[in-house]
This record gives sequence, C-alpha cells and structure tokens, in this order.
Amino acid sequence: MNSIKSLFAAVGVILLMVSVGVAQPTITANDIPNTPGNWIDYESVYAEEGITGYDLGSPGGGNNWDFTEFEPNEWKRETLVNPEDSPFHETFQRGNRVTMETDTTQPEVGYNYMELAQQSLTGLGFGIVMDTLRMALVFTNTSPTLNFPVEFDDRWVTFMESTFMETQSVDTIWFHYDAYGRMTTPGGAFDCIRLQSYSHHWVLREGEEPTSYSHYGYDWFAPGIGGLVGLGSFEGEDDPEFAEAEELRWLADYSLSVDNQPELLRPEGYSLTQNYPNPFNSRTMICYQTPRNGCVNLKVYDHSGRLVEVLQDGNVTVGFHSLVWDATDFPTGIYFIRLTNVYVGFKTIKLVLIK
Repeated sequence: MNSIKSLFAAVGVILLMVSVGVAQPTITANDIPNTPGNWIDYESVYAEEGITGYDLGSPGGGNNWDFTEFEPNEWKRETLVNPEDSPFHETFQRGNRVTMETDTTQPEVGYNYMELAQQSLTGLGFGIVMDTLRMALVFTNTSPTLNFPVEFDDRWVTFMESTFMETQSVDTIWFHYDAYGRMTTPGGAFDCIRLQSYSHHWVLREGEEPTSYSHYGYDWFAPGIGGLVGLGSFEGEDDPEFAEAEELRWLADYSLSVDNQPELLRPEGYSLTQNYPNPFNSRTMICYQTPRNGCVNLKVYDHSGRLVEVLQDGNVTVGFHSLVWDATDFPTGIYFIRLTNVYVGFKTIKLVLIK
C-alpha cells in the first residue's frame, strides 16, 4: 500500500548517490555514502482523493522535473547512525549501514538496516522503538536491492520475505533504471536519475486465503544528496504512467558530508539542531547528538520562561538522537527547548507554534 516507504525504507535504497556527470550514469558501491550524522528532511503528502499535477518525464536523458508546487501534510527526517550505537545491532549484525527515521505524525522511531558491500546493497530489516516497546522485523530469503555496477537501462528484480507474529509477507519488486535529467524540489535543484518500479505484495495468514496488492512507483536520486522525490500509485494500478498518485514525497532540506572517514563515526560534541518544521502546527522533530554516554535533560519552556514539558531526563547513549514534541495541547506562541548536560552547560533553540 505504501510504495514510497517500501522503496525508501524497507527495501533499503536510502540516501543513494549516483554519478550522473556522464551521458549514461552508473551506480557503484562507492557512490553510496555512509557517514553517521548525515541527515535529510522530507516533506510528503498522502491523499486518498489522489494527487495530480506532476510530470513523470520520459525515458532517457534530457528531462527537467519540478516538484515545488505541492503542499505537505507529513514531515520526516532520516539520519545515518553508527550501527554499533543503534538499538537493534545484535539482531542485524551484518548491518553496516543504518538510518534512524523520525516522523512528525508518528510517536515511534524507526531504524532501517542494510548491508553494503562492493558487489551489492541488501536490505536486512528494520526495528521500531516507541517508549519502552521495541520490535524488529527481519527479512528472510532476501535478495540484493542493487547489484553493482548498475548502468542506464538495467532491469532487475529483488524480493524479500518476513514474518511478524502469525503474518507472513512476501514482496517482489521489479526495477528499471530508465531516465535521468534535472530535478527541482523545495530543497534545491539537482542532476539526478530515475528508477521505475513495480511492486507485488503477498500477505499470508494461517487459516485465511492469501491476499495481495500491487502498485507502480518512481524514485529520483541525486549525486551527493540521495533520494529527491518518491511517487507511488494507488493499489491495483495497471498503467506505469499513472496520472493520479496516492502518495508523494520530496526533499526539503539536508546536511550531508562526503567525508566517510572512520573518525567521524561518533559526534565530536554536544549539539541541539533547529527543530523541523519551524514554524509548526502541533508536532515537530527535535534532533540532538551526544559524544559520550551520560545524563541529558531536554526541556520545553514558554515565552515567560515557565517549564511546560520535559522531553528527556535521564541517561542516553553516545550518538545521534531524534524525537517528536507533540504540542497539540499547547497554545500558539513562542517556545524554547533547552538541552542541559554537565559537560556542555546548556544549548537552546527557539520554536514557533502556530495553530
């Protein structure tokens, strides 16, 4: 049902970089960054009534795509993290590329695990953390998402199986690397490539008839940036050039480094980054980093300096952290979030809540 999530998350093609400076772009393992701390913010819209007004372009080169005129109803941040500092490292020990995913519409934090090798990129599964609850979904009988090198006009198939409680899922995705050109999003204008996909998903439950659905999708990726735009059709769509989509996601902002040296695997110091979005309506993401294990306090104050909510008060592990502040019950106004630690004193950011 959710083609963008299956392509950007479960399948594992996240932050994919390609070399598009030649007539026929290719993808190699060296084009995929893996520096913890890099992050990308996405805006998206999910519409049961359908999304129109986009231009898919055409196969081949010379395309000019523009996705700057859409209004979002969801926001998400994807951050590369050190695998050893992630909460499901023991479950996914082969996972050497991990992204932490925080959505302003959901209370949980997701972790997507992949294995990056010189010959291939393979999705291993994902985990979800929500309060004290932790759940992991391991892909079994999975095949690589990408076999390197990938060249223009290549076609390939990837599949994966997973079981959660008494439900078994089987996914098969056909990919075609069919176009390249220039893409403009609210986050900037970039040279990029396009992947067309067709996904078929089976659900099997004991004692019940199997159910299935299929859909088409398109994903655009840029050199040095990653995923730019993802577009997914409705279930049952049989036209690869569908004129009405169910979901659309685009790059809004990013902070990426091309330096993948090992010494950058851990944060060099304490940091509290500006919330996203800001101004915001009800929910916003807060991201911070800590270079060592220890106690961290993260508190919200109103414009008069009155403490209104405690977001974090206790020990955290070294690494990059993200959470969502739900301000549904708070009035419109100016707020401040302060990070306090014995090593750093405090750091403060200003938030604007508009309802």
